[in-house]
Amino acid sequence: MNINHFKHLELDQFIDHYIFSYSLTIAKPQTAIFKKATELFVTDPEQCVMIGDSLVADIEGAQKLKMKTIWLNSKGESSSLPITPDFEIKLLSELSSALL
Repeated sequence: MNINHFKHLELDQFIDHYIFSYSLTIAKPQTAIFKKATELFVTDPEQCVMIGDSLVADIEGAQKLKMKTIWLNSKGESSSLPITPDFEIKLLSELSSALL
C-alpha cells in the first residue's frame, strides 16, 4: 500500500502524515516504529490512528502504545487471536466512515 491508494480514494484529507515500515529500519510489530511515528509527528500515541491489514504486526503493535486501530480485513478473515481493533473495515473506501 502506498500514498496513492489513499489519494485515489480521496482519503488523504484525513491523513496528516504517513509512515511505512519499509521506509525505516524498524520492523513491525516492534513498538519502536510506532514510537518513531509519534515522535516525528510530535504527538501522543493516543492521538494517532494505525490503519493496517495485520492484526499482529499492525494492530497489536499499535495497541501496546494505546493508539486507536483500524483493521483493514479485506479478506473477511475471522480471527481467534486475542486482539480486538477499535474498528474493522473490509474496503479502504470504508475508512472515512471509521475515521468520522
